[in-house]
Amino acid sequence: LTEGSSPNKVAEIAPKFYKLLPATPLVLYAPPERRWLFPDFLPCNIVGALIAAGGTGKSYFAIHLAIALAAGISLFKKFEPLEMKHVVYISGEDSIDELHRRLYWATRHLPEEVKERVGNNISFIDLADAYELFTHKKNHNDVEITEVVEHLIVLQEEQVEQDQLE
Repeated sequence: LTEGSSPNKVAEIAPKFYKLLPATPLVLYAPPERRWLFPDFLPCNIVGALIAAGGTGKSYFAIHLAIALAAGISLFKKFEPLEMKHVVYISGEDSIDELHRRLYWATRHLPEEVKERVGNNISFIDLADAYELFTHKKNHNDVEITEVVEHLIVLQEEQVEQDQLE
């Protein structure tokens, strides 16, 4: 610390220090088993992105992925989910009317019991006409999750609790 500087100010501008992790345990011991939503295709708890030019089918793929996971059915007759899950589909581009059209047409030939599982296990959040930031920079380096994400998590938890009561 320099004379006249406060510890808080130094902490704000000091570089972060990280712990060095030795490779020995990583070499000697088997890693934890990977958890999957769709085995050998989509792992749990890992952020991914689907990136392509507009109009190439990203939303089509996303809605079919949500349907397969929500209903516990195969995705394109190739990938089998390990179990049904509740899916929250957050749309930043498509309105609820467009999501309605896509979901209806994507499920129209499915058996009624599968449609029921889809209906019970997918929730939509329409952000198409909103400007919501999920993160923001607190200062020059630190990125924070915004209240929007916290609100969405609480909303989802409340919905799951309500569904369990019904």
